[in-house]
Amino acid sequence: TSFIEPCTYYKEHLREYTAMVYFTDGYGDQDAIKPFGNMMWVITSNGYQQGKFPGKTILIPKKKQ
Repeated sequence: TSFIEPCTYYKEHLREYTAMVYFTDGYGDQDAIKPFGNMMWVITSNGYQQGKFPGKTILIPKKKQ
């Protein structure tokens, strides 16, 4: 997954938006993204939760069985 296009769009329109919330499984090119603005990443319970995402990160916990 490439996070570059949505992040580029957000960066180009920072005056129009107060934050970017990105729902993802976490598998992608997070190292290519530099922090800017208010960024929040919501990572699914079965996703790659060890990634270093710019901004805030929320990890959805795995369901207890």
